[in-house]
Amino acid sequence: MTPQIEGPISDLAQLIAQGKISLAALHHMTGVAQESLAALFGTVSQQNGFITSAPTLSADESMRVSKLAGLLAYGFDIPDDDRIRAIAESLIAECGLTSENIALLTGIDADDIRRIADDPHSVSVDVKYAFAVRGSFLIIAANQAQPR
Repeated sequence: MTPQIEGPISDLAQLIAQGKISLAALHHMTGVAQESLAALFGTVSQQNGFITSAPTLSADESMRVSKLAGLLAYGFDIPDDDRIRAIAESLIAECGLTSENIALLTGIDADDIRRIADDPHSVSVDVKYAFAVRGSFLIIAANQAQPR
């Protein structure tokens, strides 16, 4: 285990022990082979009666696993209003959408989009809910369009 990912691996091991995620789900989320993930947690694989060792993670795989570990272990500690603000900021800063673009795509008033980005407390729960669902969909759509 490399020192850079020791903390994140410990976090993921705890999430697995608590039943919050499985190796199969980690594989699907990261694209890292299940055998490689199992090796990180000290799980051995047997093939034809021989114990095999999984390859170590590449730098890219280590980064993806580490990021996911941090998000899953600590991301839910972030208050929902901060999270919804981050959705708005991501759509604007990372996706290049304006408040007006987002309003037209989501059917939510552009002033409400700006308020969500500035002070989510000033927006009704109904508007925040609609934005959370629709804004998350826009982020998924943008991620699907990224090169793989």
